[in-house]
Amino acid sequence: MPAILDHHLETAEELAELHSQYAFDEDEGLIAQGLGEYPKLFALLQDAVEPLKSAFGRTVRLKLTAIESPEEEVLLCVKVHPARSVVNRSDRMSEFREAWWRYNLHRSEAALCFDYERADGI
Repeated sequence: MPAILDHHLETAEELAELHSQYAFDEDEGLIAQGLGEYPKLFALLQDAVEPLKSAFGRTVRLKLTAIESPEEEVLLCVKVHPARSVVNRSDRMSEFREAWWRYNLHRSEAALCFDYERADGI
């Protein structure tokens, strides 16, 4: 099988796996492109699930989004949607960043971010 087809198959399998842990933004094609440009992000996204659940609670919803930079690179972002009952979201994100993200940031190739959504969606 040609390498390009192997890569597309691998990305499709990765997307299917990530669907079990993340909701996807409406542009799944852009997410797939980001995973294609930065293959290390797949493992990083998988590894981040448990630390995020530790910080925000087991019922946290995680949404994977993608944006295209002015340089036409695709950047991925995880939007954390904690339950309404979760207080101190900012502190919890700081704890996640201090306890896990700071030690794994180098794996992201500056192409992944984590942020949380307020209860009112802003």
